[in-house]
Amino acid sequence: MTRRRRRSQPGFNLAFLDIMSCGFGAVILLFLMLKHAEVTSPSVEATRLQQDILVRNEQLATVQAQHASLQAMMQSQSGESAELLKKLAQLKASVAALQSSNAASGQKNDALKQSLKAEQQKLLAKEAAHRAELKGQGVQKFVTGMGVEGQRIVLMIDRSASMVDERLVDITIRRAKGGDAILKAPKWIQATRTLSWLVNQLPENAMVRILSFSENARWHGSDKWIAVKDTATVIAALSEGLSVRPEGGTNLTRAFEMLGPLMPKADSVYLITDGLPTKGRKPSNKTTVSGNERLKLFNEARRVAMHSSARVNTILLPLEGDPEAAFAFWRLAYETHGRVLSPAKDWP
Repeated sequence: MTRRRRRSQPGFNLAFLDIMSCGFGAVILLFLMLKHAEVTSPSVEATRLQQDILVRNEQLATVQAQHASLQAMMQSQSGESAELLKKLAQLKASVAALQSSNAASGQKNDALKQSLKAEQQKLLAKEAAHRAELKGQGVQKFVTGMGVEGQRIVLMIDRSASMVDERLVDITIRRAKGGDAILKAPKWIQATRTLSWLVNQLPENAMVRILSFSENARWHGSDKWIAVKDTATVIAALSEGLSVRPEGGTNLTRAFEMLGPLMPKADSVYLITDGLPTKGRKPSNKTTVSGNERLKLFNEARRVAMHSSARVNTILLPLEGDPEAAFAFWRLAYETHGRVLSPAKDWP
């Protein structure tokens, strides 16, 4: 029996695989082509570039704004620096001006000191001559019963504005003129001559203090009792007292209050004044003071004087419109065992 041979089909499987491989490769190639076309599309690339440009523009705008802000800050600081330099230059100029002014003031002070020294020497000579002139004229020590007595003597001179004249109108005129019109006023000259006369009549073994007062009071010369034998110190205190300028109101209370701290206490006071006070302990802005108010201020001062236990002797110069002054000071003298003198215009 003969066997029937099978017909073989070579190449079937190989051809199928080739076809499948080619198809798969074609698909992959197509995919790659499509992907590549999408990435490299001009429109997409342009969009991306535009976005990058926008971002860069925003960053540039930010940087430009920061730069402008820094420039403005630098300009402001530059302006402040210029202003500071200007102020510094002004301060340097002011310092230079002050130094120049101080130098000029120093020279002026030196000149004034020399002038004052010369005036003091003249005054010393004048007082020495005046002392020699009055020496031996014992009758002047007891004009109308007033003698210069005591161991510790305080001489007070009123340097208020009213001490330049008798009449209120003339006082106002002299104050308006100022300068020599005040210092050369006859009434003020009489007051200063009276102070010099009192100094010349001091007992040889006594101690003395010299005080002037207006709205305030101050001692002249030494800050302690001065021995009358110490002629140079006494004359220096007198010179300082004579150099004051009359101005302001009259605060007699403040003058008597200066007696309180003295150690040892004063036993005699010689007061040169022209009327009742216009100021007291309580400050006042009044431009005018009535007669009754002035009398109250005097009584305030009188009570202070009574506490000092010193004899109060008053040399009362004339003043218009103050009729109660004489009685008030007479009462003070009576209560303190002192005296009151109302001298003639040409005394001493």
